[in-house]
Amino acid sequence: MSRKPNAENAPWSFPHCPQPPDWSLDWEGILAQFVWLGNLEGCAQDQTWHEEGDVLVHTRMVCEALTEMDRWRGLQPEERSALFAAALLHDIGKPAVSREEDGRIRSPRHTVDGARMARLLLWQRYLPTQSLRHLRLREQIVGLVRMHGLPMHVLDEPDPQRVVIGASQVVRLDLLAMLAEADMLGRRCADQQELLTRVELFREFARENRCFTSPRPFASEHTRFLYFQGRQLDPDCEAHDDTRLEVILMSGLPAT
Repeated sequence: MSRKPNAENAPWSFPHCPQPPDWSLDWEGILAQFVWLGNLEGCAQDQTWHEEGDVLVHTRMVCEALTEMDRWRGLQPEERSALFAAALLHDIGKPAVSREEDGRIRSPRHTVDGARMARLLLWQRYLPTQSLRHLRLREQIVGLVRMHGLPMHVLDEPDPQRVVIGASQVVRLDLLAMLAEADMLGRRCADQQELLTRVELFREFARENRCFTSPRPFASEHTRFLYFQGRQLDPDCEAHDDTRLEVILMSGLPAT
């Protein structure tokens, strides 16, 4: 007797994600299905960083750059879909926050708003929670949207090591670097090559900190807790755990 495939374990695919062997990008089909992309049309961007046009033009260029990468094509199908979804969604928060200040277009906190919007869209339409795997996959996409600008400025942070180690707990940094590279290639600006160099430096920095393809390991969970509480300690050295507590568990049927 044949069994029906388990929907929870079936590979997930984002609609219109380019597939082998031709890897073609059906942009007309994408615009027809994803009506929320229409909000990006006409949303102006600062000319210093985006001479190519509005946010919709930029988004298409980012998707084209991503899907032309050998690195992206070499990923597993679900990883490709997740990264492609993040590319489509990465600037979805800009229309709500973009404004002109002193002759410049600013989009403060657009990644925060974009991550919130991406989570809602994925949960409602494209990646509902059918299993823990789907939840983790959805949060990976949300993390990519939230942090897509990190590779460009992480080395300017007061404590870049702590920032990159923290980011690795939330999102795969190799995927984040690919998205950032596509973001740089999908625009026209005077310092594009410098920005691409920053992405490469981010890759090397993440590798040095042993968190490029997986979360940075810690000597113990207690060490991890203290590290993210702001303690200055080596993640590889197990911190002394002097915590002690007493737990009283009471159980019983209601109304007894």
